[in-house]
Amino acid sequence: MQTVPRITAQQAQAISNEFLSDHISDRFTADQPYFVENFWVVPVILTYPNIGSLGQVGEFR
Repeated sequence: MQTVPRITAQQAQAISNEFLSDHISDRFTADQPYFVENFWVVPVILTYPNIGSLGQVGEFR
């Protein structure tokens, strides 16, 4: 059985970014989500203005 997401990838990323900006430092941002079985996985990356992305440090599910 294939599950159809109720929200889009863009919405999942926006919700994740809103949570990060409200509760965590501005150095974290949500990356491109991907759909697994019945939920979105949104990677969280650490970035610095002069350095750039340092890589994935977590994820939202």
